[in-house]
Amino acid sequence: MIKKHAFPIANSVGYTATAVYLGCAALTVIIFYLDLIFPRGVAIGSLYIVVVLLAIWSPGTRMIMIAALITSLLVLIVLLFKPPAEAPWKSIFNRGLALVIIWITAILGAKIKKAEQELIKIASHDFLTGLLNRREMYNRMHTEICRVDRVDKPFSILIIDIDYFKRINDRYGHVTGDRVLKEMSAMLKEHLREYDYVCRYGGEEFLVAAPETPLADAHELADRLRREVEAKPFAIPAQPAIPVTISVGVTQLVKGEQIEATLSRADKALYQAKESGRNRVVVA
Repeated sequence: MIKKHAFPIANSVGYTATAVYLGCAALTVIIFYLDLIFPRGVAIGSLYIVVVLLAIWSPGTRMIMIAALITSLLVLIVLLFKPPAEAPWKSIFNRGLALVIIWITAILGAKIKKAEQELIKIASHDFLTGLLNRREMYNRMHTEICRVDRVDKPFSILIIDIDYFKRINDRYGHVTGDRVLKEMSAMLKEHLREYDYVCRYGGEEFLVAAPETPLADAHELADRLRREVEAKPFAIPAQPAIPVTISVGVTQLVKGEQIEATLSRADKALYQAKESGRNRVVVA
């Protein structure tokens, strides 16, 4: 199932940053050469917008601005140093128009790129906590599973559940419950390693993927998270601090196994942790 539905969002567009950079450089050289051999005019000067348009396909807005700056500089170089083939005022007007077109294209392109990045973030992150959502988490786990199959690296999974979360909602209200979820998310991100992934798996459940982590180390990681949460009650404005604990189910992917089987095993371990009194870690 995960292989059927998972596809990296960031790679959905068929290009790479390197290809865009090389394409922009090649186009800039070609257009600058044409600009030098043809009479100065808006028809040639405005061709530089093609470079800016191509730069929109880069991963961020930085390349768009760089392309606009470089092409604007080339437009001015040709204006200053190329012998005039028309009335000076026409050359200035045409070059000025080319600059306006370049920068209008760059500004609009930067806005489009920012909107695209925001849509990618919305599509891959949980709106409340800012953590990865399940779909993006499955994408990343698929990548790790391929690595496990290829180089036989350990890969462990933790499913974390906030104990008695319904009581928090019932006693303090759903707004406070949402704040607890946000605080829990921030705490998890703070205490997890840089190469771990965490997502909001369900209402009050979180899924942590720990690449290159054997089961014993994953157990230690889970217990450290449990102790950190227990030791720090959640401070809510205008209310007493709320003590919160978590239960954790831990397991390790078996090579050749489907991720659904691994998740099911971790979920059963979590169920055992909750049935055994909560605020504990159970390893499957």
